[in-house]
Amino acid sequence: MLAKRFSLFLILISIFLCFSNSALASLVIAEGKATGQWYNPSRDGEGFYVEVIQSGDSALIGIAMYSYDNSGNQLWIVGTAPVSDTATTATIPVYRVEGTVWGTGYDPDDRVTTDFGTLTVRFTGCNSALFQLRVDAEGFEDGDYSLVRLTNVVGIECFDSPPKPLK
Repeated sequence: MLAKRFSLFLILISIFLCFSNSALASLVIAEGKATGQWYNPSRDGEGFYVEVIQSGDSALIGIAMYSYDNSGNQLWIVGTAPVSDTATTATIPVYRVEGTVWGTGYDPDDRVTTDFGTLTVRFTGCNSALFQLRVDAEGFEDGDYSLVRLTNVVGIECFDSPPKPLK
């Protein structure tokens, strides 16, 4: 009898945890709470800028990844995609941007944008996220990133607990 109660308890806890993480992840994307800088402390010097904005009736998530190519040069990967109010993940087509120079020599016509792959993002809490980069570009490999928040945005509060019901 005790074993059955314990099993039922474990099942209920599992359902609660799945619901809580799913509900929180959905809220983080849809309400803009994911906006900020994200990184993996073991990969210091590489990271992601994330911004969730309202565009008309739709929410969009924009990502910019800063890293390095195989020769040690700076590498910028960028992308934007719509997100729904109930989304727990977003899959974003990403592009490599390169080709122009700093300062007075800057010419936007020198900029080259090429397909790089897709980035799937899931915010597992207000301060944690999992990003999966699937690369189509030659010479680069796929990457899985377990991230923590580096910065918060003033005026956007986020707490790692499910939302309180409306009264």
